[in-house]
Amino acid sequence: MPHRAKSPPNSRTRLLQAQDTLTDISPIPIYEHPEQISRVEDEDEDEDEDEDNDYGEVEDSALLETDDYILQEQRKSYKDLSFFQKPTLFMICFTILLFFLSNGVSMSAQITLLLDIICKHLKVTKGIESCHDSSVQQTASSLQSTIMFIKGAIACILSGKLGELSDIYGRKPILIYVGFIAIITKLLCLYALSPNSTFKYPLFILIPCVEGFGGGITIVLGIGNSYITDIVDPHLRNVSLSYAMGAFFTGIGLGPLLGSIIIKRTNPYVALYLEVILGVLFFIMVLFVLPESRSHKLRRRSQSMHQIRRESFASELKNNESSKISWNYILVVLKQTFHSLHLLWLPKHPKFGYKRRINVLLLVIMDSLLVLTMVSIGAPLVLYTTYNFDWTAVTIGYFISSVGIGKSLVLFIIAPVLLPFLKKWWKQSITGVDRIDYYLILFVGLSEILHPLLITMAQTSSQVFIAVGFGSLGALSSPILQTAITKHIPDSKMGELFGVIALIKNIVSMVGPPLFLIIYSNTVDTYPKAVFVIAVIILITSTSLTFFLNIYDDTEENIDEQYQDIETDSSVTIITTSTNKKSSLFQSTK
Repeated sequence: MPHRAKSPPNSRTRLLQAQDTLTDISPIPIYEHPEQISRVEDEDEDEDEDEDNDYGEVEDSALLETDDYILQEQRKSYKDLSFFQKPTLFMICFTILLFFLSNGVSMSAQITLLLDIICKHLKVTKGIESCHDSSVQQTASSLQSTIMFIKGAIACILSGKLGELSDIYGRKPILIYVGFIAIITKLLCLYALSPNSTFKYPLFILIPCVEGFGGGITIVLGIGNSYITDIVDPHLRNVSLSYAMGAFFTGIGLGPLLGSIIIKRTNPYVALYLEVILGVLFFIMVLFVLPESRSHKLRRRSQSMHQIRRESFASELKNNESSKISWNYILVVLKQTFHSLHLLWLPKHPKFGYKRRINVLLLVIMDSLLVLTMVSIGAPLVLYTTYNFDWTAVTIGYFISSVGIGKSLVLFIIAPVLLPFLKKWWKQSITGVDRIDYYLILFVGLSEILHPLLITMAQTSSQVFIAVGFGSLGALSSPILQTAITKHIPDSKMGELFGVIALIKNIVSMVGPPLFLIIYSNTVDTYPKAVFVIAVIILITSTSLTFFLNIYDDTEENIDEQYQDIETDSSVTIITTSTNKKSSLFQSTK
């Protein structure tokens, strides 16, 4: 006799609901009793066979169990593991720290070496007398804008897919891939900026192309955040995501500081070598030390849904086979590339209507605008300070370090104290925007505005450093906004969600920095502070959106239940499109 699959409460109800939905659409067999759902015991016990069956039929128990139930069981199972086998917050934060430390250690060296190479090139081609000439700034900003656009364009295509793949194959394989691409990028950068090298424009374009295939820095943060949601309960995520962002800013802060010390005592090229070494250490850390956080059951579930979507995609492509370059074909490809964006389009809630969808869209827009200013004013600010205040590589390193360390202190010290304090005053919701989220978003938005505003008024280098101090409180913005977004999405879809967020951020990074650099290059001779004024306007707009957020308390609502209809509708659409499909989510295992 085959063994019955264990299911949580209400599994029969969900099965019958699915039957009612699918009966009129397809002749796929639907079983009336949970007793008829079975699986072979040997397959359940043999882990290797489970891995070989990644794209096979879905285990019925996994389909009938809710995401919350599976994640709770998964987190309980981790408690019995040893330290090096257990996925922990410390492990992922240290991994994030190591990655961004390797990126930050040569940041100032790369800027100054690039300016030197451009200066030598222009002395030969245009006969300029000094590297302080504005043409050096214009050439550097033009090159950087091209680099950022190319890198962002490639990364925005891949980041959403990498986030989805982390749900399918796990967080660890994606981080291994990102680490491998990072090593190749660092080696190319070392070659391009090596001593006695000349200005090779194609090589400087090749580097961002390779880096873009790694998904950009946003995918590392996205996978890190997904890792945290796998192992941390919802009510602890605010602080946990703050720690992850703190690790990011610590790496960005300590990296340039370490780089400045190395440059001061040796030369900029040593910082480039250290960057490669740290990149290799990150790769080894992920490959041999970091445990996987996503369970086999959740991966199999995502693999099966992905297989259904892939077959649907193949069917759509076959229908457009006769005109492969037609608009229909292009639309199908774009639809599959940006498929994950549907997560943000929440269904109508029986109690709150479209308020939840509006909240998610507003939160994503606010996060995108904050990221837009953060990534866009960085390069113009460095160029502006080297032009106006004669900053060297050492000063730039200290400045970047002060930014990172200031924000990491806020996330490691202020956030863990502030958030529990606010919970004593207001009730916290785990499924929607609450008053804690609302007032924190408003507060950090106002803090962010002060940063570019004070830079426009700065007359000395010390005043620029003071402006950074006021802007450090804005470090809370990303974890607060992203935590608020995750409250609306099922836990099992966190990889896909953070992939979507990374996709949007990469689109912003593709458009924003090049645009700001173009504006800076065109205004450097007249009003170089123009980019900072634009940043102030964008941040005021972002903060104003806070007043349109809907505050509600829906702690008893189960997000997975709200998404039940979405999953069913998605399955129905796919089955209808693939007319020859013989499988179903509710088919029994033979």
